[in-house]
Amino acid sequence: MNPFTILTCAVTGNLTQPSQTPHLPVTPEQIADACLTAAEAGAAAAHIHVRDPESGKPSMSLDLYADVVRRIRAQNHELIINLTTGPGGRFVPSADDPQKAAPGSTLCLPEVRVAHVAALKPDVCSLDLNTMNSGDQVVINTPNSVRRMAEIIRDAGTLPELECFDSGDLVLAQTLLNEGVLPKNSIYTLVTGVRYALPSSPEALLFGKSLIPSGMHWSAFGIGRMAFPVVAQAWLLGGHVRIGLEDIIYLDKGVLAPSNAALVLRAKEIIQHLIDSERVFGYRALRISRNDKTPLPGFDENSFVDNSNGKDRSLQSLLTEMAVVRQSTLSLFNSFSQEQLLNIGIASNKEVSVRAIGFIIIGHQKHHQKIFSERYLTD
Repeated sequence: MNPFTILTCAVTGNLTQPSQTPHLPVTPEQIADACLTAAEAGAAAAHIHVRDPESGKPSMSLDLYADVVRRIRAQNHELIINLTTGPGGRFVPSADDPQKAAPGSTLCLPEVRVAHVAALKPDVCSLDLNTMNSGDQVVINTPNSVRRMAEIIRDAGTLPELECFDSGDLVLAQTLLNEGVLPKNSIYTLVTGVRYALPSSPEALLFGKSLIPSGMHWSAFGIGRMAFPVVAQAWLLGGHVRIGLEDIIYLDKGVLAPSNAALVLRAKEIIQHLIDSERVFGYRALRISRNDKTPLPGFDENSFVDNSNGKDRSLQSLLTEMAVVRQSTLSLFNSFSQEQLLNIGIASNKEVSVRAIGFIIIGHQKHHQKIFSERYLTD
């Protein structure tokens, strides 16, 4: 796990529709306000798309990007601004002639896709490395197109965030790093849960992480019901995290998130819950290791979260505490003898050994993948 984790809020995106939620920011003022309130809630970075203020449809307008950036910087000089370069890479083949573009195609020159980056010089910008199916469309990012975009991003002094949707994208990233096209401090992002891309599972994240050069910063995010599980999984694996209305529109099952800030606060609640649960499990392990036969009561995890002050704390303080708790847990289990690991006690009305509690702590992430799926499943 990483005690110095960056939480990025993806405030509006490209695919989420205003018809899906009335809380989606559309105008430059709404998008900037969403970034600022997300920062107040604990986000360190904002990933930004822009939309036509009238139609709500995705836009590539430099004027709209400039308006959003100006509004943010008028109030906040610390928030990391991450502008997308994803639009402009879609191709819809015509049913009559697949060599011709049908309505919905946005494929354009790489220089056009990063014109706003060259002009505005944001702190970070995304750089998609995927060429893949997307519904009935195809996303196309050829190596030469990526190379050209990377050159312009470098000349702007902007750090590229490499969005990788599958293993081939990670191999391409390594190739471009070896060529010197991408800087050695590029940020990798594993995009999971998109149809035909990496699944949102611990196994997929571990696999993706294994293809990222050692020592490089990386993050991950999930889409829809898997957005919050990936927040927990990525952080536990040492990555940075992301949440926002681009990725998920629900705060609970059937309950629309009222804002991006609310999603950021929920992400902090998840970390608070992991802290509380690990403390309880560690306490149980200590008691049972000492051959204490007193039945240990269960605990209401929702009540714990409701009565904590996790929402009011900074993300960094929560992460620092979690790192300390995890180190304490490791030290505790390393101190147990083989005999102590096999001691059995009662917790939550069930027999459990000290060793089993250790596996429960490890498996807590898996457990919450199921819980989060149930919570955010809407169909």
